[in-house]
Amino acid sequence: MQRVSEFLYRKMSCDIDVSNFPIRAEQIRTRLRGYPLMIATQLIVALLLCALMWDKVSHGVLLGWLAGLYAAHLLEGWHWWRYRQATSTVAECRQWRTRFIVFVTLVGVAWGSAGTLMFVEGDLAYQAMLICVVLGLAAGATTINPVFPPALYIYVTLLILPLTVENILLADATHLTLAGMLSVYLVFVLNAGGDLAKTFELSLRRELENIRLVEQMTEEKLRAERAQLSAEQANQMKSKFFAAASHDLRQPMHALALFVEVLKGREHDEQTIRLIGQVENSVEALAGMFDALLDISKLDAGVVQPHCEDVRIQALLDRMYAEFSWLAHDKGLNFEVGNCPHAVYTDPLLLERVLRNLISNAVRYTDRGGVTVTCETVEEGVQLVVRDTGIGIAPEHFPHIFEEYYQVGNQQRDRSKGLGLGLAIVKRLEQLLGYRMKLDSTLGKGSCFTLLVPFGRRISRILLVDDHALFREGMRYVLQQLSVAVEVLEAGSFPDGVGMAERHPDLSLALLDLHMPGSEGAASIRLFSQRYPNVPVVVVSGEEGRNVMEKVMDAGASGFVCKNSSAAVMLGALNLVLAGGVFIPPQMLQRHAALAEQEAPPVDGRSTRTSEYGLTGRQMQVLAQLASGASNREIAEQMGIAEGTVKIHVAATYQALRVNSRMEAVRVAKQLGLIGGLDG
Repeated sequence: MQRVSEFLYRKMSCDIDVSNFPIRAEQIRTRLRGYPLMIATQLIVALLLCALMWDKVSHGVLLGWLAGLYAAHLLEGWHWWRYRQATSTVAECRQWRTRFIVFVTLVGVAWGSAGTLMFVEGDLAYQAMLICVVLGLAAGATTINPVFPPALYIYVTLLILPLTVENILLADATHLTLAGMLSVYLVFVLNAGGDLAKTFELSLRRELENIRLVEQMTEEKLRAERAQLSAEQANQMKSKFFAAASHDLRQPMHALALFVEVLKGREHDEQTIRLIGQVENSVEALAGMFDALLDISKLDAGVVQPHCEDVRIQALLDRMYAEFSWLAHDKGLNFEVGNCPHAVYTDPLLLERVLRNLISNAVRYTDRGGVTVTCETVEEGVQLVVRDTGIGIAPEHFPHIFEEYYQVGNQQRDRSKGLGLGLAIVKRLEQLLGYRMKLDSTLGKGSCFTLLVPFGRRISRILLVDDHALFREGMRYVLQQLSVAVEVLEAGSFPDGVGMAERHPDLSLALLDLHMPGSEGAASIRLFSQRYPNVPVVVVSGEEGRNVMEKVMDAGASGFVCKNSSAAVMLGALNLVLAGGVFIPPQMLQRHAALAEQEAPPVDGRSTRTSEYGLTGRQMQVLAQLASGASNREIAEQMGIAEGTVKIHVAATYQALRVNSRMEAVRVAKQLGLIGGLDG
């Protein structure tokens, strides 16, 4: 008996203390959330049961029973409404445990009494209907009350037991069988409800355990993020210090280099000269490493901000050729730079730094073959490709080569190969400028770095001045097909065009008709070019003639296009001039070359006939002057011809050699043996 009482106590007590408070509190809250539906269901079932028994049971008994049940539920509902939020402490939950036991006892007694008050003797049909109602209520309680097990045990027992006793008291075979069935059902329901209660409590424990784990993980993550933030702040403070102090930190290095230069200028014995050379090499290596460290500190500190402008890729490639060709030739390597007439909108100094680092690495790690730098236009922008035939990079090194101090094939940390910061700087500049870089490499065969420089969002403003509205309309369609985004400004007369140029000082190009209202031909072109020297001018004209072309080019134009030219020729001319080049129609170049050749005197006693490469004597003279570094004006003065004529000869020379820049023309001419030999 004592064991039975202890068992019942454990089942009915549902202890609530600090250790199990989270579980008990959630059990109580779950039951409270189901209260409105539970009460409403029982009120409706009670009303329907009374209607069912109205003709078989005394009306006074039914109304009295219904009033008592409603009163118990209303009292229960009022407490629910008043204290439904009071579950935040152990004391509040214990109060709710008491309320549950009290209310479930009252409601259980009320429903259990129905098994006695509404038991219609002698009418098995009504008895069966009453049993069905009781069993349905018990089944419903099993699904609702497992969230608070004491309520289940009290309610189901008080609900089924009176009806079981009534069947036992009748003592016939049928009712004894029904009593046995009710007893078995009672045991089954209590057992099933107990299992559901255990399952629910276990799920709550696991849920709370998961919540605790998530909280722990969140806390660990926050701690890790705080530690990372602290480390990043410390690193950024270090970077800011180096960035701010870079000028002062470089001064001792500059002074040391000056001291070495002074020592070199004095007389020394052979051993001292060797020592000075070693010191000089060490100073140069130290200065290079120091510059790389300070540069990467500036990038990390965020003090480097891009200053974007229109950048001619060809001019940049020419500088790279002048800088690295001698170094490559000294190593016995071929070094080639392709043609690129395109322009991009970016920071020229930072783009140059990216290219310099990539080319420097390519030359450093290549001992045979060569290095090539090429350029091509894609939909997103301009692709610059640096390809070498060097040692190559194994795939497992790909994720690490852009990390600081990481060097492939330099395990001995040979400082002549740098610190391993070149590609780290390239990666930071790539992210800063919005470039995209791709690496392809095969170990032992070479590497290829592809850098995509986006065109950017800058809009090129083009001034279109022509007195024919129909021609302006046609040119608008042509201009929209340029390789850059354009905004077209239109004017119908020269004075209107000048006024529009005054209002828009950021013009990228002026497209001017030679003869229109308010214009004096070449004189107006000269006036416009002098007033706006940074705006390249392309002259469009219905006239075709050598004299006209020479006049407009001498007036400062960068291009001459016939009005009857095709859209493709127009586009090619405008794209070339926007990229910094000069355009003359090919057929006019040929006519000009033929006439100029007839008029040109012999050069140094040699014939001025057209060369095998399509260059006239005049053009050969111009090419030699270009190689000497003379400007167009200086060439014109030395040769006694107009500067516009020089421009035409330069354009013809570029076309014959299939190049787009002075550096490319000189390099190709040297390779062909037209002027001097290859240097270095």
